[in-house]
Amino acid sequence: MDKPWKVIETRSAAKELLRLPIRIQRMYRQLIEDLENEGPRPYGWDSAALQGMDGIRVRLNREYRVIIEVMRPNIIVVKIAHRKEAYE
Repeated sequence: MDKPWKVIETRSAAKELLRLPIRIQRMYRQLIEDLENEGPRPYGWDSAALQGMDGIRVRLNREYRVIIEVMRPNIIVVKIAHRKEAYE
């Protein structure tokens, strides 16, 4: 079965992911699966539009955020970072 959405990671997001703790990497993989199946606002994930910027912020947990941009049918992962660094 084809998934309705395709998730694409930027090179910098892929590098950031490798530096994160294993538990965060697992959460991220689950988020990617949910994004592919449900779109940019998957059920069960805290997501919100970014103010003053294009994109959507998705919370992995209390500390980590994923910044995505939507270009239908693609979802582009722009950044994966600690909340202090995610909006820079």
